[in-house]
Amino acid sequence: TNTLAAVEYLLNAGALTKAGAQHLTAAIHLWQRILGILRLCYPEPLAAEDAPTGLQRILVKAAGAASYDLLLDEIKSRAAAVRALFKQLIEDAAGPPEDDGKKDKPKSETKETKETKRWR
Repeated sequence: TNTLAAVEYLLNAGALTKAGAQHLTAAIHLWQRILGILRLCYPEPLAAEDAPTGLQRILVKAAGAASYDLLLDEIKSRAAAVRALFKQLIEDAAGPPEDDGKKDKPKSETKETKETKRWR
């Protein structure tokens, strides 16, 4: 995918460590497997705790996890690791925002996609 190509590009450019690239690649593959199943099984958002037992078993098997709870823990852990890499590569590298003289400027909110709503 384009995302995997971007990870490889960042690694080759020296902007990403080998460990960082491995973490991102593993997270991408896990997320793609999960989303593929969810898109086939549920066209609407589905909260993780509302997933039927049969779907939970399918997701566990596809992810190679030992249980559904451990799969959810892995998703959270990988998401935190990806967020930390993003912060390191983008936010920290960019530095603090410049003061434009406006105080208490409202922060923009991130729009959730159907996929992220499924697992909040």
